[in-house]
Amino acid sequence: MKCIREIAKRRGLDLLKNAQIGDIVFCYVGTYHEVKLIEKPSEGSIFVTCETPSGKIIRVQPCDLRRISKGNYFSEYYIEGIRNEKQAQEIEYKTKYNGFRAEIERKDNGYLLRIYGDSQQEVDDFVSLFLEQDFDISPYI
Repeated sequence: MKCIREIAKRRGLDLLKNAQIGDIVFCYVGTYHEVKLIEKPSEGSIFVTCETPSGKIIRVQPCDLRRISKGNYFSEYYIEGIRNEKQAQEIEYKTKYNGFRAEIERKDNGYLLRIYGDSQQEVDDFVSLFLEQDFDISPYI
């Protein structure tokens, strides 16, 4: 099992090295969440330029962004109870905050969260530690 700290460190550096202009990235400052990367930092600058879903242009530091995985490895996590929509949205937020892609599907008796990542091991570890065991991974990121 890969160390969570290694994965988090790699993802932090990953944004500047591997994110492409036009990629959708996760912004965890303000109320923006998913934004489009428009411009990487130019020489002497510490800010990237992004566009919010409403079309607003923002400038944030790269450390405030996470590249959302484009991988197709996935795992599903079911949140029982139709009244748990807020809980499902919070889990979706935390999933994206940690660099995974997530989709919520409403079911008859709850919500199905499908989590995508770059490897099956990363996705399985995230679901096992964060969702099933309620392990707080934030000190390791």
